[in-house]
Parts: sequence; structure tokens; C-alpha cells
Amino acid sequence: MWIASKRMNFHQLDRIADLCNPLLILALICLAFATLKSRAWPFLLRNGLAVVVVQQLCKYAQKKEVWGENFPSTHFAVALALCFGLVVLKRRLWPVALAYLIGYGALMLFQGYHTPREMLGALFAVPVALLFHYRPKKARSLAS
Repeated sequence: MWIASKRMNFHQLDRIADLCNPLLILALICLAFATLKSRAWPFLLRNGLAVVVVQQLCKYAQKKEVWGENFPSTHFAVALALCFGLVVLKRRLWPVALAYLIGYGALMLFQGYHTPREMLGALFAVPVALLFHYRPKKARSLAS
């Protein structure tokens, strides 16, 4: 029997941390199809490309050990790019995205996966994701 006051152990929290981004991806895909219908594919392609570019930039910086072996945090950068896509999809969901990022960041700090500096280094993901979703006003009017 599970008691509410019982604390979760490291392995249970590790499993939760491993599921965070995949579950966010599934939620983003479902929300994209529910909201955009047939226009979901272009949105998901842009967001997927943003996530891949962010992930590869993190891996490159880590390989070159620009500011250390784990700088910037790949997991948090991917979470930022995914949450940015969530906000682009439905602006009203920014509190959900912010709560997710705070919770995920706190979990990674608590588990000792990353330092605050490594997670702050992942903030570059926001402007990178913006590049994939931003279309100038002129391009939007031509596409319509």
C-alpha cells in the first residue's frame, strides 16, 4: 500500500524524468492535430526541425567542451524547444509550458543531472526555435 508521506526514490524519479520529454512530444502532436487539423504536419515538421537543431547544437558544444562536458543541458534545451512550440500552437498554454519547465528543471536539479549554469545555457533554444516558427508578415499574407 502506498502512503502519501512515502518519498519517491532516485530510480522512480529517474523514470519520471526519462518520460517527461517523450510525453510532451505526444501531447504536442495530439494538440497539433486537434487544433490545426490538416495544417498540423507543417507545424510539426518545423517544431521537429527546431528540436533536432537544438539537440545537435547542444551535442556539438558538449563535444567541444566549450564550457564543460554537460554544458548546455540537452534535455532542458529540447524541453524549451518543445514548450516554445506548445506556446506557438496555443498562446493560452504558456502557463502550462512554464509550469512544465519549472517542474522539469527542478527535477533535474534535485536528481543532480545538471547544474543551474548548464540549464541556463540551454536558453539558446528559445531563439533557435523562434527561427523555425517565425514568418514575416509579408510571407504570411502570401501564404494565405
